[in-house]
Amino acid sequence: MQAGRLVNINSKYQQIKYLLDSDEEICKYQIEYDGLRKAIDYLKRVHNYTIYRNDCQCGLHPRKHFSYEKDWASDYAKS
Repeated sequence: MQAGRLVNINSKYQQIKYLLDSDEEICKYQIEYDGLRKAIDYLKRVHNYTIYRNDCQCGLHPRKHFSYEKDWASDYAKS
């Protein structure tokens, strides 16, 4: 077995979790997934993630939408 990142690349949920854990700010147009809000809600409820919602400035869609980022400090607060 190869050590390193174990992410099922076919799972959008795992991709979202990995990106947030890597301190990436994501929106549904960047990852091309309409179920992003549900995945964010699941991470907040089940995994106790602290995730912030921001006005997205990606420019990939003309309408206003949100981006999400994980609070990196919450990882250290659990220690």
